Amino acid sequence: MQTVDKVASTDIPQLRKFSLPTIASAKRILTLLAENTGISMAKLADRSHVSHDVVADFLHALTLSGLVVRVPPQRAATSTATKPSKYMFTSPTIRAAFLDAVGSEMRELTRQGMLLEDAVASNIHQNPNMPSDTTLRHAPGEGGADFILNTHTQRAVIEVGRGDKTMRQVQVSMAKYKASFGLVFSDTELKLAAGATVIFVPWEYFALT
Repeated sequence: MQTVDKVASTDIPQLRKFSLPTIASAKRILTLLAENTGISMAKLADRSHVSHDVVADFLHALTLSGLVVRVPPQRAATSTATKPSKYMFTSPTIRAAFLDAVGSEMRELTRQGMLLEDAVASNIHQNPNMPSDTTLRHAPGEGGADFILNTHTQRAVIEVGRGDKTMRQVQVSMAKYKASFGLVFSDTELKLAAGATVIFVPWEYFALT
């Protein structure tokens, strides 16, 4: 709770001169982000009782501060729908603190999955060895993988989770977004699959990056 209160009452006001009503809503907005990785601005505004412009300004400030990473949706060539961005926390412990503070009752595997997504997204975002043209996107909709990693020459699909993940979601997104290969971070052993186009990476290997 101490971490949550410090972020909401001390860190946020230092980012920008927000109005008192906005600062009062900070904890609620951050909690909603912690509970929903892909919530829309309209829903954030409605549930936080502030305007759409205030939410947009608040999220922009959070992104500039380095507290969250904005992950826009990857658009398929045949899609015209606009999906919300995901906002991943740059440290899984921040999301965990907000979830603990509100006594979240989400399933443990769901919670762990969200925290691991934070770890992967922040690692990619902060990794100095990534090519300068690297972009991270999320795969919107049901049945696909979590992230799409793009460079000028290649595209990779990334699935994150606990347990023995299969490559079904990765294959769906690889076909949809014409990706070169896929990565599955899970508790499965290190191996190549699907004609050496899908790589299963155990979490202990990811921890070494």
